[in-house]
Amino acid sequence: MNRIDSITANYSIHGKTLQFNTNNKFIYSSIHASLEYFLTEEQSTRPDITFSLFDNRDDAISHNRVPLDSKLLYTPSKNDRFDTRLTKLKKFDLYVDNKNSTYYLNLGSWGFLSYSSDDSTAYGHIKNPELVGTNVISDYIFKFVLNELLKSIGYFPVHCSVLEKNDKGIILPGFSGAGKTTSCIALIRRGYGFLGDDRPIMRYGGNKNVEILSFPENINVTNKTINLFPELVENKLLRKGLIKKNFNVEDIYPGSIKELCIPKVLLYPEISAVRNSYLEKLSKGEALSLFLPHSMLVFDKETAKSHFDIISDLIKSVDTYKFKLGHDIHDLPELVGSIL
Repeated sequence: MNRIDSITANYSIHGKTLQFNTNNKFIYSSIHASLEYFLTEEQSTRPDITFSLFDNRDDAISHNRVPLDSKLLYTPSKNDRFDTRLTKLKKFDLYVDNKNSTYYLNLGSWGFLSYSSDDSTAYGHIKNPELVGTNVISDYIFKFVLNELLKSIGYFPVHCSVLEKNDKGIILPGFSGAGKTTSCIALIRRGYGFLGDDRPIMRYGGNKNVEILSFPENINVTNKTINLFPELVENKLLRKGLIKKNFNVEDIYPGSIKELCIPKVLLYPEISAVRNSYLEKLSKGEALSLFLPHSMLVFDKETAKSHFDIISDLIKSVDTYKFKLGHDIHDLPELVGSIL
């Protein structure tokens, strides 16, 4: 049995504190694997975010209701980038009660969560978490809500790889199959710093410049990508995930994680049937329209405006290119270095 009385863990995500509470060791380990880099001591002040996720807590039935006048905001579709079809979650419906700015995530028979962007708190339960699975708890349930709470306090996760060289940031947006992760690994193994492959964080710095903060989760890799890099082939440090294998970047490329960078270039990777990779200048307008689908879902109107503003300021501040990827994947560090 994984159920216990309680576990409380405290994390500091670049100065924003998160307190996580649960009564189940499996839920805790699922969440902690993503947040271990940010683990910190208990704080004497109220945390910026409080997140409580329990194992079918006895009083959960009283929280397992969507108010009748709530509005359905989101339910996944087959064309959705946030695809839950490969999970056990047959329902993933998000509602909002505009009277008190509370959101409700209905997972059907698997659980229920509510969260408030006003006070940055989340509370919910999962039924049979061991059957739901680590990846689903972490990547689909917890991070979906965490992203919304981070945005409410001015930290904006974005679906990109981010690397740096001499504090100059390289941003690589890209959906599955575009070459984002392959490019990321090609740069890391040649000394580029790593900030994240899936959800690094944008924020405004003290002088209102856009900064990128690290969120160094495990890197997910396909067998095709693995076979491009000798150090990954048959490496026992690779773990099996929901769809792909994954690894902790520090296990294979020690010292590669960097905390922060100032964005310098934005590269849209695209697999191309050419021998030599090359860069193609991209207009700011096209770069913005291509970037928006990578900014994840936003449901609160004020947060959406703030999110759009920081994306616009990011695009204005960087050089933008299409990144045509050829067969010379191991030469990418020189090509990227030429524009920094």
